[in-house]
Amino acid sequence: DIRRLYDAIRVANRLREMYQAYQVGESNEPMDFTTSLREMVNIALRMNHAQNVKDVARRVILPKIGDRRQRVMVDQTINAVLP
Repeated sequence: DIRRLYDAIRVANRLREMYQAYQVGESNEPMDFTTSLREMVNIALRMNHAQNVKDVARRVILPKIGDRRQRVMVDQTINAVLP
């Protein structure tokens, strides 16, 4: 479904925006993780087996973030983008 893929892309774009803002000094919230094409492919492949994009995005992205604070921030961002 194209809408679910669009939702996954919205999450990735928001996380990339957060990463870029931190890297250029526009944000004080540390963000060392950027969503890569690899994560997007994994999300797209797993969406074939699951209905909920939010759950798939969380299962793919959150385990790759080592810092607990960043993991919580990313989880909150996923929840905000995909209510």
